[in-house]
Amino acid sequence: YRQEIQVEDIYIECARAVVQNQDLTELSQRFQEDLIELMLNQKTNKTYFYNFFIFNVLYFLKLSERKFDELLDITEDAIQFFNSKTDFSPIALFDQKFKKGYALLNLGRINEAMRVYEECKAMGPNPANIAWFNIHSYIYFSAVIQRKYDYALNIFSEVVNNRHFAELNKSFKEPWLIKEAYLNFLIKMKKVDASAYDLHSFKIGKFLNEVPLYSKDKRGYNIAIIIIQLLFFLLDRKFSKFIDRMDALNQYSYRYLRNNDTLRSNCFIKMMLKIPDTNYHPIAVQRHTKNLYKTLTSTKPDIREHSSNIEIIPYETLWELVLELLEKQKGG
Repeated sequence: YRQEIQVEDIYIECARAVVQNQDLTELSQRFQEDLIELMLNQKTNKTYFYNFFIFNVLYFLKLSERKFDELLDITEDAIQFFNSKTDFSPIALFDQKFKKGYALLNLGRINEAMRVYEECKAMGPNPANIAWFNIHSYIYFSAVIQRKYDYALNIFSEVVNNRHFAELNKSFKEPWLIKEAYLNFLIKMKKVDASAYDLHSFKIGKFLNEVPLYSKDKRGYNIAIIIIQLLFFLLDRKFSKFIDRMDALNQYSYRYLRNNDTLRSNCFIKMMLKIPDTNYHPIAVQRHTKNLYKTLTSTKPDIREHSSNIEIIPYETLWELVLELLEKQKGG
């Protein structure tokens, strides 16, 4: 019992730091001696709560170091342990499988990540709980990376038709409205067959009114909101509105997208801003954005647990769609 209290206290501190997106380096150093003792105790202490806490503590500390191979090893050890305990609550097993999927996603092993997330879904989380919505979010994200847009639409439909969706806090509901905006873009680009679904016709003004919380967020989902605005201005040939946004976007990019975490977003927005300079000609756009695109593709996406869907569609894929759109408009 003393060991459980000790590891639970460390777990709470680590979990709080992760939720607040803080650096765990100081915590890792402070708890180094404790962790050695706790890991030794794990060899003999096979209780549910002790192992639930210790596996999560190890996971959180490796998460802060972005060591996804080691994260994967921790989750696989945890899954093996909890699988062997048939009388334990399935919550721990679900939690560790979820974390395994996240590690695989960051390692670029998308097919494996999708299989793990589907296993989590098959475990039957309560549709009234946030865990149900979270697992669907990661399945959606994995499907989009794989360009399985019809399946992504199916997952989206399943979520918004869940009777508990309307009860969600804005911070959980608005990301799905942002996904809907991108799905509407894919539908307009004829990448999705939406004939079986009742999606609302997308209007940028109405959409912005529906996402007030993340419209004010300067580094997270707001980036996705800005980009979908630009995409629909292009799609609807509202070139004057596209140009009107340029000065504000340049200032926004300079002020808020200057660190390594936002490098990909900065590159993509700057690529979009080159489009009017080339008179919306796809070949000229490619030529003028060559260096930016090289920087974008050489920078690995930073998929964080609490902001994993900033790139609602990976920027490389989104850029292909932009060039395709410009090519169609040139032909038209």
